[in-house]
Amino acid sequence: APAAAVGGFLIFGSIIALLSSALEIVIGFLGLKKCTDPAQFNFFIITGGILVVLGLVSLISSFTVTGLISFVLPGLYIYGGVLLKREAEAR
Repeated sequence: APAAAVGGFLIFGSIIALLSSALEIVIGFLGLKKCTDPAQFNFFIITGGILVVLGLVSLISSFTVTGLISFVLPGLYIYGGVLLKREAEAR
């Protein structure tokens, strides 16, 4: 029974990591389209927050270097959103 629980946890963690990676790719492409419009700053802040949470879940389920990177990089996405917000407020 304990082995089945561990196996289930690993499968769950793998599915979360896969979904998180796919979501990061989609959000990255959307970000490339929206980065020139300062009015879109909320998109970057909200999606960056979502990616941080998903990265944290992935990191907790199985600690890897790529998991650590996928936890840290969304912080840059949020930072870009904050810079866009400052630019929108300056206009």
